[in-house]
Amino acid sequence: MIANIDDYKLATSAAVPFKLNAYRLTDEAKADLDKLVGDVKNNKRFFIAVEGYTDSTGSKQYNEELSRKRADAVVNYLVAKHDIPIYRIHMIGLGEEKPADEGKNRAARAKNRRVEVKVFSADQVTASIGADRTQENK
Repeated sequence: MIANIDDYKLATSAAVPFKLNAYRLTDEAKADLDKLVGDVKNNKRFFIAVEGYTDSTGSKQYNEELSRKRADAVVNYLVAKHDIPIYRIHMIGLGEEKPADEGKNRAARAKNRRVEVKVFSADQVTASIGADRTQENK
């Protein structure tokens, strides 16, 4: 459980694309995750939301499982390569829910095969509150 959840604001995010029926990270996806983590390594209070998605082809059960595998691949990379503590990561596989593109063509389906990674931080909020209080005390 995260204390003072309302203090956390979206700091940065990335959408990691996947090929059809795949859950292996590409070199490009790893580079995007490296950049994302580099932006937040200095934060003390943060958590990462990892949401896996699929396109609408395939059964609902298959898509839910595939979306979890995609999210898992991202989590494993963050923990293994960047030493992000697992307790800072919240992961869910949402299958074909919340499509990025409602279209039925190949390009739309490709946009929906993704993992959204969102980093939330309370550090900037705390810093700005501290600055406000410093100003008030002058």
